Amino acid sequence: MNSRAAQLVASLVLLPFVLEVRGAKIESRRRRHLHARRQQEHTSTSSSSMHHDESVSIKTQQRQLNHQQPQHNDTVRGLPFPYCRYGRKWEDLHHSTARSLRTHLGYTRIGWNAAHDLENSQYNDIDEDSKKWIRSHVLCSNDDEQNQKVWDCFVNHYYNYWWSDIQDAGLTQYF
Repeated sequence: MNSRAAQLVASLVLLPFVLEVRGAKIESRRRRHLHARRQQEHTSTSSSSMHHDESVSIKTQQRQLNHQQPQHNDTVRGLPFPYCRYGRKWEDLHHSTARSLRTHLGYTRIGWNAAHDLENSQYNDIDEDSKKWIRSHVLCSNDDEQNQKVWDCFVNHYYNYWWSDIQDAGLTQYF
């Protein structure tokens, strides 16, 4: 079998997993939209009776919430879903977080909201300096063993894996 045929077979094998990840991304987007709508409804109903000091306080709280890392316990196939990466749009990131992602990893609004060249690499192929920023701003975890699994699964989608790598990692049951 030539390499093109092998790639096609691997793509077909990965399709159910990719669809599952896309479904999780869509669910995350739906939750974010519902949260924003509830927040907007709450703000519009309470804004008429709000004083200036209360308005400043709410803006400060919102700014602090945007800077905090989301705390989600959802897992897909035993791995924590990377909400730090897929649960926030670029526009929702704190300005210092966006600046760090742009400066150190090369992310832009388009690269964050869609795809980025860095995400074509396996976690183990990424240099240590970039991993530091990935740990703190993309995956929000310092557990390198878990980060490797989460990155390769949800971000890289095992794109750079050979079938033998998938077998060695014990992932064949997902394909």
